[in-house]
Amino acid sequence: MGTGGESGGGGTDAGGSGGSGGADPGGNPGVACPSSASFCSGFEEMGLPMGAVYKLNGDPATPWTHDFEIDTSVKKSGQSSLRVRTNSEASGAYKMLAVPTPGPTFWVRFYIRSDVDLGMNDHNVFAYAAGSDDPNDSKFVEFAEDVGIAFNSHDIVRWPMGYGRLQNGQTMPFTLPKDTWHCIEISFDGPDRTQRLFIDGMQMIEATDYPATAYTFTTFKFGYNALHGAVRKTWYDDVAVAPERIGCLE
Repeated sequence: MGTGGESGGGGTDAGGSGGSGGADPGGNPGVACPSSASFCSGFEEMGLPMGAVYKLNGDPATPWTHDFEIDTSVKKSGQSSLRVRTNSEASGAYKMLAVPTPGPTFWVRFYIRSDVDLGMNDHNVFAYAAGSDDPNDSKFVEFAEDVGIAFNSHDIVRWPMGYGRLQNGQTMPFTLPKDTWHCIEISFDGPDRTQRLFIDGMQMIEATDYPATAYTFTTFKFGYNALHGAVRKTWYDDVAVAPERIGCLE
């Protein structure tokens, strides 16, 4: 990860609000699965993770293994992880699993890894809070890449302070190195319109008055939505959703 440049720009339609970039002691120590979790999986079983729903824009009879596989060769912990199949392996851009949230305000913790750097200039989506498990649901805040790692909601974007589209017209993407597991923690608050991103225990974004409309989140989705067709291998491990901060695992 880089270190900041100029004061960060905002979204394509509105001014930005970056994060502090400081350490937050609330992330330590982490737990694998808190008792309050509405979903938690280390992907140790070969079937569809318990509590997850697979939907796609296509034939509803399509099995979840069309877009995902349990991978025993690459994992953060335990014996296996969840791999998202690439665009060259499976047709369709939208490859997401949907899991329930404990309410419209919640935390998620997951580890993500890719065989290309995370944070491309083009807009692609890794995870998001949504109003339903419908692939076409319009109430969402994405954890995405769009001129670097960012939040995106209807093309209104928030970046870490000093990154993204800068006020001087230049761009500085915030990227995460390939072939490395990264701990992502996000605090989603739909009613209060405040979303916070932590990466490896460091707060990177605090987006207030965001998105433009208050949403009631009921679903968290993760996987890969290749809006610009980038071919990459993506893995997830130790995904948890709970009403309180879960923390990164040591």
